[in-house]
Amino acid sequence: MLRLVPVAVALSLLAAACSTEPEVTAPLTSGAPTTPATSTSPPTTAPPTTSTAPPATSATTAAVATTTSSTLPTQLTTTSTPTTTALQSPPVVAMAPIDQFMVAIEAVIAGDMDMTECLAGELGMSNFISIRDRQPTDAELEMVAPCLVGISGTSSPAVGAGLETSTSGPLSWPDDVGVSHFGHISSGVDGGPGGWRRPHPGPFIWGEIEREPGRYSWRQTDRVVSKMQDDRVGIISTIWPFADWDQYSCHANEPKYPAMLGELGDSLYPPCDMDAYGAWVQATVERYDGDGIDDMPGLAYPIRHWEVANEPEMQGPESMSFFQGDPTSYLELLKATSSAIRAADHEASVLLGGQAGMFGFMVDYWIPVLEGASGLFDIGNIHSISSDDSFFSGQYRNFLDAFDYSTTPFWVTEAEIGAMPGSSRSEDELAQLAFTGSVISFLYGAEVVVIAGAAYGRPRVSQAIRDAWEAVVDAVGVFDAVTPLSSTSARFDMPDGSTVYALWNGAVLPSEVTGLVRVVRYDGLEASVDTATIDAASASLPIFVMVSQS
Repeated sequence: MLRLVPVAVALSLLAAACSTEPEVTAPLTSGAPTTPATSTSPPTTAPPTTSTAPPATSATTAAVATTTSSTLPTQLTTTSTPTTTALQSPPVVAMAPIDQFMVAIEAVIAGDMDMTECLAGELGMSNFISIRDRQPTDAELEMVAPCLVGISGTSSPAVGAGLETSTSGPLSWPDDVGVSHFGHISSGVDGGPGGWRRPHPGPFIWGEIEREPGRYSWRQTDRVVSKMQDDRVGIISTIWPFADWDQYSCHANEPKYPAMLGELGDSLYPPCDMDAYGAWVQATVERYDGDGIDDMPGLAYPIRHWEVANEPEMQGPESMSFFQGDPTSYLELLKATSSAIRAADHEASVLLGGQAGMFGFMVDYWIPVLEGASGLFDIGNIHSISSDDSFFSGQYRNFLDAFDYSTTPFWVTEAEIGAMPGSSRSEDELAQLAFTGSVISFLYGAEVVVIAGAAYGRPRVSQAIRDAWEAVVDAVGVFDAVTPLSSTSARFDMPDGSTVYALWNGAVLPSEVTGLVRVVRYDGLEASVDTATIDAASASLPIFVMVSQS
């Protein structure tokens, strides 16, 4: 983690004689929002699943939680991220590290607080101060490399605060990005299994970009976006509506609760100046939409998926805090954010802030939101942190359907596997949930499952669980369609014409499948076998059976 330094002190020591001010960006003029085309979701019927959630607390909640269907869908076809024309990236002129460093120093002199904190955090205060009188060593250039990501020949050294924009483009969504039905949560720069990344909290925090009214600094955000795009992942961006200068203009006397994520501050109420907030959201989406207007220099492809806050029902002091406001407050936030996103990019998809689960108080919070949210979002969003064997996918599908969102798709943007208090499950038994939980979620219509706790740099879950996630992602990460065969088996149709059968709890292959096949167990162990040897005992543990195209 970077060590923060007093910015004013650092700037005065480094460039006391300089008074250059960074460029100020003017708020964009809002246009009429355009609603993107709504994706058609799979049939809403689904196999039953077992949940560990306690009973709901209200009559409406109970009705939603117990709504099930006994009819299996015949086929579920999942729509992938738009893939249109060939990728067109703006030209980027490579720069030597020393030249990048000089651009960074000019940015510091110009008043870029993000760059100041980054360089000082990597070098240490004494080296940071002394660097003005000498050339950096190769070792020092290597130390500050994370701060220099995104600085290229398209950047203007005179701009300084990351305010430069590009007019190249427009950019199309590339064919190799976002094709997986899996993703991972990480800090943003860290990798993980699957082809989507949900940086958490991520760089799109209002007060981190607009630290004072009307002045945007994109340097840190651009760095994180550049790193993620270098990794060729689809990006799920959470928009956090908190800026201290705004919060304290009307919520100064409200109770303050430490946020679950320190970057958010301790005042997590709805914006006071909704117009200023909307202008920032629109400017943010505009910078990363790839339309060739006011884009980030070096942007490789658009960011199209924007999540409006996170788990707003989780409020202090009794629980983890991500928001302080009733359902009406969140609904107003959703309206303002959705309008600003669509004003900037009519192709963007708006995700609800992830619902923390299907426990009673969570469902009760979201009922009035869904009652008033028609037309405001494109993708539903559910989380399961070691709470439900099928990641609440069946209950959440029924929940959306109960409020007339049967054609609205949903994603599981946090799926973490771990032992609940008092659980006697072994690590191997937990690891099997990566297999069964994912398959069942896809059968219920989940389009994407985002894995939590398995980022490569800082994993929280066990190696056995991580191995199982990797095996599942490798086996069915890019399927075209999934069809239930029984309550414990499914067929995945793959883009290359091959078929993958998922079997568990003693399920057997269809009789028409014969010959030599590849079998991959939930933990990644694999072998080539004849189908005649695969019986109910073989599938007592979850296995994938890979059948090549005939």
